[in-house]
Amino acid sequence: MMELRPDSAASWGGRPAEPGAVAPEPSEVRVKLSELPDGLAVRVEGGQHGICVARVGRDVYALVDRCSHQRWPLSDGEVSASDLTVECTKHGSTFSLRDGSPSCLPATRPVQVYQTRVEGDEVVVTVQ
Repeated sequence: MMELRPDSAASWGGRPAEPGAVAPEPSEVRVKLSELPDGLAVRVEGGQHGICVARVGRDVYALVDRCSHQRWPLSDGEVSASDLTVECTKHGSTFSLRDGSPSCLPATRPVQVYQTRVEGDEVVVTVQ
């Protein structure tokens, strides 16, 4: 069974919610483990902008499939197993798979990450 990292809990660097706003109910998106090649990013439909799911060895990470710099799909990018990052192919910004933080310019804002867990032969991504 895959070991999932507890540090892939959702974090978001966006603006605060409006007073009185109600947070949307979390939803779950499922993807077969067999559809997640080791060391690659895959786009999965879900959330507002799609989900970039990356498998690195025994760990699976999920983040919004949209660069915070120019809204390019992160699932098109290269995954670095050694740095645990995904690179945006538009301008070369890299984002941590663990917490969504950018590690180089031009991006300066993090991207949202989603919690993942394994159930049988599926990865469950909780989208909030």
